[in-house]
Amino acid sequence: MNNKVKKVLVLLLAMVMLLSIPVSAASVNGGKSYNKAKKVGRGTTVVTQKAGTASYVKFKAPKTKKYKFTISSLRCGGSFQNVYANAHFATGGEYNYVTFKQNGNTTTTLFLTTTRNYNSSRKTGTTNITSLPKRTASFRLAKGQTVVMRLYAAASGSPVRYNLKIS
Repeated sequence: MNNKVKKVLVLLLAMVMLLSIPVSAASVNGGKSYNKAKKVGRGTTVVTQKAGTASYVKFKAPKTKKYKFTISSLRCGGSFQNVYANAHFATGGEYNYVTFKQNGNTTTTLFLTTTRNYNSSRKTGTTNITSLPKRTASFRLAKGQTVVMRLYAAASGSPVRYNLKIS
């Protein structure tokens, strides 16, 4: 094997290794009330909150467009704890919920569960199809408009964590 081929292979190997390194997401502790919501930006943010409480995070739209909010990777103290959660998005007041389409219906609430809960209920045939391990809401925001997301997690003990991706 000549030197050029070796250099190309080493360069390709280095690129593969570099691309496989996970990019860490921003992390924030959710606020305890609507007025104390913590700021999040576009991209992925890991949000932590006390179990059995609601957390609040807010996003201010940098420009007018349709934004996509994805909540996933709900977890609490390890993979064995059952967690169910619901999320609302509000603009202009705590109970002024944003309405969006979900599975052909109009709703104001996303229902979530852990991947383990979902897989377990699928095996036993007791799947609650409204609670999924990953949920997405898309809606239009005007430039400068702020949306506050409230997520309540029914769990006890360890802190609850989830990923919030805004794109």
